[in-house]
Amino acid sequence: MPNYRGGAGHFDHRFAFDAREVIDDGYGNQVAGDFKERFQQNADVIVMKGGEDVMAARLEGVQPIILRVRVSNYSRQITTDWQARDVRTGELYNIMTITKDSYSGSVFEMFCRSGVAIG
Repeated sequence: MPNYRGGAGHFDHRFAFDAREVIDDGYGNQVAGDFKERFQQNADVIVMKGGEDVMAARLEGVQPIILRVRVSNYSRQITTDWQARDVRTGELYNIMTITKDSYSGSVFEMFCRSGVAIG
């Protein structure tokens, strides 16, 4: 993943982070329900543009991005079972990996893809 060191002004996108509800199926089993918004947070979006894998994904209608959010009590809850949703466009992103920025340690970088099955 690129090591991008943008300033405070780069977190200009608003994303909602959704997790699946766990529901009882009536027989005592826990099953995954629909996604429900847990919180919203400003984010920095880096669109992946190059490389053979990225170009192949884009031909299939999949857009890989790196989504960067500041570390907070909320963002620490995010797992790869969650989805990210662009509040402005409604575009859904499957969260593939989550890492902490090794430069500052104050930002989570999530490799995400749109146009793929979620969860």
